Amino acid sequence: MASISGLSKMSGKSYGAVKVTNAQNIEEAGIGDLGEHVPLLQPDAYSQDAASSNVFNKNAFRDFWSLLTFDWISPLLQLGNVKGQLDVSDLNSMPLPRDCETGEVYDVFSTYWEKEIKRSKESRTRKSVLAPGNQSKGDDGEKNIDKTNSVLDDLEIEFDDYAHPQYKPSLIRVLYKSFGADFLRAGILKFIHDANLFVGPQVLNRLIQFIRSNDADLSEGVTLTIIVTVSQIVMSLCLRHYFYKCYTCGLRIRTAIVIAIYRKSLVLSLKERHAHGGRGEIANLVGIDAQRMQDLMTYLHAVWYSFFQISLAVYFLWGQVGPSCLAGVIVIIVLIPTTKFVAAWLAKIQKLLMKARDDRVALNNEILGSMKVIKIQAWEENFRSKLMKLRQHELTRLWRYFFAGACSVSMYGSTPLLVALGTFAAYTLSGNNLDVAEALTALALFDILRFPLFM
Repeated sequence: MASISGLSKMSGKSYGAVKVTNAQNIEEAGIGDLGEHVPLLQPDAYSQDAASSNVFNKNAFRDFWSLLTFDWISPLLQLGNVKGQLDVSDLNSMPLPRDCETGEVYDVFSTYWEKEIKRSKESRTRKSVLAPGNQSKGDDGEKNIDKTNSVLDDLEIEFDDYAHPQYKPSLIRVLYKSFGADFLRAGILKFIHDANLFVGPQVLNRLIQFIRSNDADLSEGVTLTIIVTVSQIVMSLCLRHYFYKCYTCGLRIRTAIVIAIYRKSLVLSLKERHAHGGRGEIANLVGIDAQRMQDLMTYLHAVWYSFFQISLAVYFLWGQVGPSCLAGVIVIIVLIPTTKFVAAWLAKIQKLLMKARDDRVALNNEILGSMKVIKIQAWEENFRSKLMKLRQHELTRLWRYFFAGACSVSMYGSTPLLVALGTFAAYTLSGNNLDVAEALTALALFDILRFPLFM
């Protein structure tokens, strides 16, 4: 019988873990003796010519249209369509932008990190030179001062840069200098997106007035349609490039941190490694903390754009319903501490749930590791009852967590509705007539308020 590796070399069609080309190859391989057959609904064979025809364009990252529409990834999608399933080797064949390559990412990071380390060493040197014990009193004081100044000149240290006793290296500062430019450019894209976000409600108001007017010019409606179309296209492109830049920036940060931790762990002695928490702490830094830094990049801009969206929404609401929008603002102010309370309650329940889950997993691992002793001593029922008790405790915590999550989601969905009801009630009770254009525009603005209120 032919070996599996020999069969895989005949690959043309997928046959389980083996790839064969036709029935003749099956007979030669001896598979027919096993009673196995080629399925009737077999996809077309993946042609090596088709794979070779999907040549990735290395200059795609220089083409403006390719960068704008992400067309540089099209060859990879075409390859997956022809092949049926992508492999790791297919991803490796796709060229990366130079600033996303691992070597380039770590070179940029290490350059600024070495500068931080050098600055810290110079600060310690200056501190030791200016220490009271190193400066003599009396006739030699002037000579020692001159010597101190000469040392500072050799180190090129400015006094104002080291007003603090000792300069400590900052990882955040290094990450900002290394990858902050792309992160700031992503903020500009987000600003453009959020500014165009309010074009829709305003155009909606104008369109309703245009439809209701009998004397309106057709060109006005066409202009409004073009404006809303262009704004939606700009919003879509800016938002996609914003997330792309945030994700790539986060990935670079994670890559730099993981490589730095790995290189540091190689030079740590066994004593130092245990002092820093051992292999478990290093694994947590690489697998959890570095990933959190990457995930943070996507929503870090919410620090400013949440206030930007809320401010513009309130401004346009004032233009639609006047001072009545303050009723909605009051509802928002009342709901902020309520939302904070629910979030804190949800975090507390999640913490208790994780503790209950850890206790159950720890006991489960202990039972599996000591199964032989448990069987010999006939302790199965005792450990089973204890494990089920922990499981029931975990299920209770899980039910409370889902209940708190349902409350949070309900508040997320009902907040814009409560704000709209408060605003419309104040508007009508003040003696105004609620117009269709004003109502729909205000509802569109309230819908925009949904996301930033819960960031």
